[in-house]
Amino acid sequence: MNMYAKTGGTPRRAHHSPVTIHQSLHLCLHAKACLACLWHGKIRLACLPQAGGTMPDRLDDFQKVRADLNEEILGCGHLGIKRFFALDHQAYEPGPLGTKTKELLGLVASAVLRCDDCITYHLVRCGQEGWKREEVIDALNVALIVGGSITIPHVRRAFARMREIHGLRNS
Repeated sequence: MNMYAKTGGTPRRAHHSPVTIHQSLHLCLHAKACLACLWHGKIRLACLPQAGGTMPDRLDDFQKVRADLNEEILGCGHLGIKRFFALDHQAYEPGPLGTKTKELLGLVASAVLRCDDCITYHLVRCGQEGWKREEVIDALNVALIVGGSITIPHVRRAFARMREIHGLRNS
């Protein structure tokens, strides 16, 4: 994809700004995806919706694919990847903020970053941690305000995914 759009014959920078490698690693590895979208040491924002992959139709499919790929990734023996996965896991351990709160924060961040895989993961964890549907919807509202209208499709898919999660289904 060309990083420049032409307007009236004058090249101008498209609204897609590059993301640092650090941010891309968080996005891709948190979603447990690959880094194939690296482009000259940066990821274009235009690539971010795909960073977490497409949303499988069923929650069971998502969880199976995620578990299988995590096993393959962790089995590759790369120390840096293993350390990042461990760091990701440790970030959600109880501390001054409890795991329950951290999962809701993870959901909001994932929606703002437009990572459907991350949204699904954190919705499941929010359900497991005991968040109520109304509380999750309120958190998604914060994500919508922070992320802007571009997050609407992701909020829409979050609502679809909540239909499959015990405790988050519409009564």
